[in-house]
Amino acid sequence: MPKLFPLNLEVEEIAVGRVMRLLQKMDGVVKVNLDLDQPEGKPNGKAGNPRKQFDVPGKDVLFKLVDKGIRRRSEIAKHFQDLGRSPQSISSIIYEAQQQGLLVSKEDGYHFTKKMRDRMRSKK
Repeated sequence: MPKLFPLNLEVEEIAVGRVMRLLQKMDGVVKVNLDLDQPEGKPNGKAGNPRKQFDVPGKDVLFKLVDKGIRRRSEIAKHFQDLGRSPQSISSIIYEAQQQGLLVSKEDGYHFTKKMRDRMRSKK
């Protein structure tokens, strides 16, 4: 078998595909080793800050606030922040509650639907 010589190439990102196709078609090229250096940063799947764990689910906190008469989005976000939660986390919780038919948005804020009021009554 003939002696092989390793070659290192540096190619612009936009040209990688074309260069690879040309190298694979070229006579005498036996094997192509890709050394794609990943940019410095977080590896996939590694979060910068781990999520905080809370004893009470955000949905329960939201329902208690609405039950107490706190219905505006800004007020709910403020209470979430006071509890150490992210104020932006209310978006997904409100969306899920609306999709499940538990909350409805009106001019003066969020209100329980009949379905949710019935659930609250049955828990008492």
